[in-house]
Amino acid sequence: MTSPNKPVILPYIYGFQTAFATISQDAQRFIFSLLFGSGYGTFLVDFTRYKLPSFNLEPNLWNLTFSYSSSYVLELIATTGILGGIAFIFMLFSTFKMRASKNALFTSVFAGFILAFILPFSYANVVLLFVLLALYISYLNIEGDKNVYDVLLSLVASKSGMFAFEATPESQPGRKSESAALSIISSLVLLAIVGTASFFTYKFIVSDTAFAASLSQANLNNGQKTYQLQASAINDFPYRSDYHRIFSQVNMALANSIASGIPQGSSPSAQVQQNISTLLQQGITSGRNAAVVSPLTSVNWQNLGQTYRSLINVGQNAEQFSISSYNQAIALDPYNPNLYLQLGGIYYQLKLWDQAQGQFQIAINLKRDFANAYYNLGKALEQKGDLENALAAYNIVKQLSEKNKENLDQINKDIAAIEAQIGSKKTETGENIQPQGGQQTPLTVNEQPPAALPTQNPPLKISPPPGTTPPASESAN
Repeated sequence: MTSPNKPVILPYIYGFQTAFATISQDAQRFIFSLLFGSGYGTFLVDFTRYKLPSFNLEPNLWNLTFSYSSSYVLELIATTGILGGIAFIFMLFSTFKMRASKNALFTSVFAGFILAFILPFSYANVVLLFVLLALYISYLNIEGDKNVYDVLLSLVASKSGMFAFEATPESQPGRKSESAALSIISSLVLLAIVGTASFFTYKFIVSDTAFAASLSQANLNNGQKTYQLQASAINDFPYRSDYHRIFSQVNMALANSIASGIPQGSSPSAQVQQNISTLLQQGITSGRNAAVVSPLTSVNWQNLGQTYRSLINVGQNAEQFSISSYNQAIALDPYNPNLYLQLGGIYYQLKLWDQAQGQFQIAINLKRDFANAYYNLGKALEQKGDLENALAAYNIVKQLSEKNKENLDQINKDIAAIEAQIGSKKTETGENIQPQGGQQTPLTVNEQPPAALPTQNPPLKISPPPGTTPPASESAN
């Protein structure tokens, strides 16, 4: 019997580090970040921007990104600053002061506040906590607790024409109609605010439900239903970048699926060609929209880079746009070895061996036991004709793959092949690198995109990444 998967929580040391780095290391908006943080719901951006290189030493976490901190309070500090943290602690002490003995609501609310210091909260958990708090305050009000009282504020116009909050004297002549008019205006403003918030909340819930259903259909390999549900979710609520990002992946997957069904050596019909082209354009547009909606989220740029890469030899300037997107992802997540490995894979695909070698070496410097980075480095060196250093890299891969039979078999074949070329079986590396543990990824070289799309004639015109201008060659067309 297998145990259910345990949730993966960011270790507290990184939660503390990210929180205090976010509010103290943004030199361009230091005071604002210190007081108000980076903005509620932006912890993923904070994590990728401010995580330390030492995070790559975590054997089972180094290749993960976290949308939630180690605890809700640490996430509040990062995203709402010192004022947000103080406000939350003030609510905790206020609730404790209003405690009612032997009351289940108080116990639930107080437990929720304590858990916020220990565990991360999803949006549903946060809503539940504040609903319980509202119910508890309402209960105290009904019971006539002395700590709960009503505050009545009336908005009236002073003689100077300014606005002030004060009690409205009912007995003063000439004030009744003035007060009524202001009350109506205030009510309309409040109604507009509540109505707008309710409308967008409703649209968010509807879109989230549709998107969740689309993921269920994706698990059932129902591509058409997945596509329809995600398109509907984005139409209802186009303000979430993850909707656009996942929808771009669905479009590219559907295009690749259609392309893989074309018999080898035959040309697709005009209709099939049009369907593929439409899906590719929608994939690009959705990927760009994700980067526009949330331009500081590294994974959006990484996804856009992957999208452009799949169009190399299909779309105009796709390789330039892919490299540009990956460079933007690296700027937002500078200590992520996988990003340098993927960028190096593009250079490798383009046969730019020196550039590929440089990116693979950076990935290795960030994570010294990254077997796949050493493997790709060895492949780039082999392509350059530097067989001795390629063999040295392969020997390190062999050291790191001792507990992975599949990778060990693969690297032994590569070592045997290169030794046959240089006529030596005694070459050893001077480095002795031990793996830090954790699951090792398969040894792969990204020579080609995941699937070969049919050649577009003329080449597919694709939009550049947000914030960039098309190359001169494209503009001239």
